[in-house]
Amino acid sequence: MTRSTRWISATAAIALLAVSLWTATGASATGPKPVTKITFKLAAHQAKLGTAVTSSVLVQTRSGNAWVALPAATLTVKVNDGSAPVTIVTDAAGKAPVSYATTKVGGWVMKVSYAGDPTHKRAQRAQGFNVMPA
Repeated sequence: MTRSTRWISATAAIALLAVSLWTATGASATGPKPVTKITFKLAAHQAKLGTAVTSSVLVQTRSGNAWVALPAATLTVKVNDGSAPVTIVTDAAGKAPVSYATTKVGGWVMKVSYAGDPTHKRAQRAQGFNVMPA
């Protein structure tokens, strides 16, 4: 085997290994899913029992070098106080209102999550708040 033949064989083996690793990691010819960004901030971090904790959520994704709205994104809103999760959907501008009626005194965390879809990555954000007696 000549020196150039060995070099070509080694190069082919490395290329085959790279393709195998690329396929094993789930990469595709279309590239990775675009990043999804959630902007979520509570209007207030203190609330009296029986009042609502509110926010507006904005979900965006990358299109080239720009962030654009992600309409019709289904989001799950969970509060760690034992209450059932709530599902909300973003509008054409990528926005969705959040309103949670407080039922227990204490310190809680509200988490908004997007599970992702075949063309967008998952994302989540959380904010803490305190509920005081009325």
